[in-house]
Amino acid sequence: IFFRGTMQSLEAIVGQLFVNAIKTSFPALAAVKPLITPGRDLASGEFQCNNALQLPKLLKAANVADAPKSPQEVGQCIVKNLPENNVIADTVVAPQGFINIKIAKKYVADQLYDILQDGLKPPPQKKQRVLVDFSSPNIAKEMHVGHLRSTILGECLCRTFEFCG
Repeated sequence: IFFRGTMQSLEAIVGQLFVNAIKTSFPALAAVKPLITPGRDLASGEFQCNNALQLPKLLKAANVADAPKSPQEVGQCIVKNLPENNVIADTVVAPQGFINIKIAKKYVADQLYDILQDGLKPPPQKKQRVLVDFSSPNIAKEMHVGHLRSTILGECLCRTFEFCG
């Protein structure tokens, strides 16, 4: 199953799928960064890809023969070349050229099931040493409940950093 068990953000996974589709659609272009944003209306989709709005200019500048001229044509070309996956349920190219993306409910359910079965795992990253300085009340003044705030925040940060490794 595609992407199972990874702890990447959903936005990063969708972005990688669109990078692959753009590379397949327009190999003459250098590396294009995916412009994935949260959808404005959940009825249209959870995410949208805005690359089709800028690509016609880039294709014209790169002198690509038979390149789509409008953002909508570019969007349709990108959607046609999306790799087979179990993450995206549906894509719709708007007349303006941006691509509305709906995430597969089964993919989300499978990810939640994995978290319930195996627990939450931190994202992979390089280990670092972190120093957290917290809870240093003024000993010349009387202690009160307000001094607990920095202690609790510091403890939360420490536990988060320990979880992440």
